[in-house]
Amino acid sequence: MGTRLDTEWGNLTKAERVQRYHQFAQEARKLSLSATSPHCESYADLASRWEQFAEAIERETNQRAA
Repeated sequence: MGTRLDTEWGNLTKAERVQRYHQFAQEARKLSLSATSPHCESYADLASRWEQFAEAIERETNQRAA
C-alpha cells in the first residue's frame, strides 16, 4: 500500500520531477547563504546533490530520446 507521497511523486512526469529537483536545489542554495557553519555546508551539499539528481534524469531522458 502506497502513501500519499508515493502517489503524489508517482504521478509526476520525469520533466516535472526534474523541475522540482531544481527548485529544491535552489531553495537549499538560498538556505546555505543564511545558515551558520556547519549547516551552510550541508545545505550547499544538498543543493549539489539535488542538481546532480536532476541532471542524471535529464541525461537519461535525452539518451532514450536519441
